[in-house]
Amino acid sequence: MYCSHCGMKIEDDAAICPHCYSKQNPMKQNDTGVFGYGILSLLVPIAGFVFYLIWKEERPKTAKVSLVCAIVSFALQIILILLFILFLFGILQVVANIG
Repeated sequence: MYCSHCGMKIEDDAAICPHCYSKQNPMKQNDTGVFGYGILSLLVPIAGFVFYLIWKEERPKTAKVSLVCAIVSFALQIILILLFILFLFGILQVVANIG
């Protein structure tokens, strides 16, 4: 866990930060790397990047799943675009050779 005031890493059950002595309000969140956010990140990669930036401190497993799915989706989209361009140029060459 990180201090809500100074941002330093502290123990998960710390009530007071040992660095800046501010009171902590530890929130126990279930961070299991939720499957639904991974699917959403695959479908909308920018959402995965946003989820990662928002949750990288509070929910690191879910943030990592979202980031990985977004990167995979982005890479697949680039590959599909390149294949489509190659296919399109192949069709144009066939049409040019016929005409």
